[in-house]
Amino acid sequence: MSENKCPECGFGIFNRRCAKCEKCGIALPESMVMSRQELHAVRERERQEDELAAELKKDLAKRSLRKTGHDGSYSYFDGGSSGGAADCGSGGGDCSA
Repeated sequence: MSENKCPECGFGIFNRRCAKCEKCGIALPESMVMSRQELHAVRERERQEDELAAELKKDLAKRSLRKTGHDGSYSYFDGGSSGGAADCGSGGGDCSA
């Protein structure tokens, strides 16, 4: 990848979104910066990525709330306690009570 440099001061151009040199401030040649169409496409793609990230974050938060109780402990059931006897369950207790 060849490095573009400001024709005025020789500073490396690392961000093609900037129409001016970030060091000396002169307007850069059009060939060194993104066109309006390129900028629009990049911004639209970033907007879509931001929306997707927000949706994923929201979905993850919902899943986290379903898997943990309000105190942060893990809950195996969405409905909380089964309402059975204290000795009822996988511990081998009598469930007929």
